[in-house]
Amino acid sequence: MTMIFWPALPNAVWDDAAILLPWSLFLASGDKGVLQKQYESMTTWIDKGIQRGHDSLWDPDIYQLGDWLDPMAPLDEPGNGRTDGALVADANSSALLQ
Repeated sequence: MTMIFWPALPNAVWDDAAILLPWSLFLASGDKGVLQKQYESMTTWIDKGIQRGHDSLWDPDIYQLGDWLDPMAPLDEPGNGRTDGALVADANSSALLQ
């Protein structure tokens, strides 16, 4: 039996591993071949994986994880902090795409 703990929706930060991991491997090794091998998957995530809203940022109607370090968040739901998840997703994607 397969258990699904999270809906199959694109999610900033977690799914950005498609970009972050090859980049980190390149930085650690200097091996451009890592980027060459992963280039198509990296650009596919940017072009098709990120579901964009009318402003070309993350679609605000897709649930995104917010600030899990908010001390005012409910103890049993740390992802329900005061910082909007779409803001966190947009900020992360902006930094990622620099």
